Amino acid sequence: MSKHLSALTLAVAAIAAPATSFADVGLEGGSTAGYSYTGDGSFTATTTYDVDTTPYGVNYTNTIIPAVDSYFGVLTATGTTTSTLNYTFASPTTSSGTLYVRLVAVDVGSDPSYPELDDAFSVTLFGDTATPYFSSTLKGSQVYASTGNYPDSGWFGFAVASGTTSFSISLSNGGDEYNDPTLFVDHYQSPPLTVPEPMSSGLALVGLAVAGFLARRKKVA
Repeated sequence: MSKHLSALTLAVAAIAAPATSFADVGLEGGSTAGYSYTGDGSFTATTTYDVDTTPYGVNYTNTIIPAVDSYFGVLTATGTTTSTLNYTFASPTTSSGTLYVRLVAVDVGSDPSYPELDDAFSVTLFGDTATPYFSSTLKGSQVYASTGNYPDSGWFGFAVASGTTSFSISLSNGGDEYNDPTLFVDHYQSPPLTVPEPMSSGLALVGLAVAGFLARRKKVA
């Protein structure tokens, strides 16, 4: 009897064990592992961030909190260079997810004499080739127009498809060396569906057969 129960336990354990796992933790715990940064600004992970800026004489203050979970990233751009943030997954994603971003712009292209002073960021998502499957750009002037003259876009998301290998984010300081913009970044990846390995499926069938055999013996007894 104990041998039969051991076989059944083994079969049930095989059903419960996932064939693949996905442990991408993004920025949780304050870790920036997987991210690489270039530029004159900075990239850090935090739980809250206080914004206090004055675009065109209008003071704007807010406390930024994560889009999901407990931590998010803070990307800044200073000087005239573009800050670039790259993230590479440990392996291609096996489920869908969302890349959240939030722009607080200072230069918003509203000065007719200097229309080039317009903060901007872009997001690019890559699969298994060097050609991106998605790319998008948002300017400070667009944020200002869509929010009723507020410099804060609020959190919004880009879909990260299954099979994504990396993404890239760039932030530019509107063509000048003053009035630095800030971009907030957060990321969530759904757990993958667990599919039993072929061997696990076979063991599951064996377990069911053993269970049926034990049930018949008990009924006969």
